Amino acid sequence: MTHFGYANITGRTDEAFAHLRHVTGMTQAQAHAHVHAAQNLWIERSARVWTLDLTMLIGAGVTVRRPEHAHERPAVVDEALRQAATAWPVSGRPGPPSWPASITARDIG
Repeated sequence: MTHFGYANITGRTDEAFAHLRHVTGMTQAQAHAHVHAAQNLWIERSARVWTLDLTMLIGAGVTVRRPEHAHERPAVVDEALRQAATAWPVSGRPGPPSWPASITARDIG
């Protein structure tokens, strides 16, 4: 598990946290601080509208589709998370963590 935000929404938070500590040698407090800083950075970066130059990919034959508009993405992610939550458990895995009802895609990283 290498993406902590993905681990959170797929119910693998504890596994990802243990993996982070194992590969880095961080203490529990250091790992919590690291995750918190990464979440804050994600929130900060997600507040911006980014423009990508994908001409190199197009030139290599990769088909690119236009994503949703930035203002639509939180709702799209919230819907995907809602659908994922109804699909659990899958193959005996635990479901996503129980988030308070007020948490949305903008709140998690």
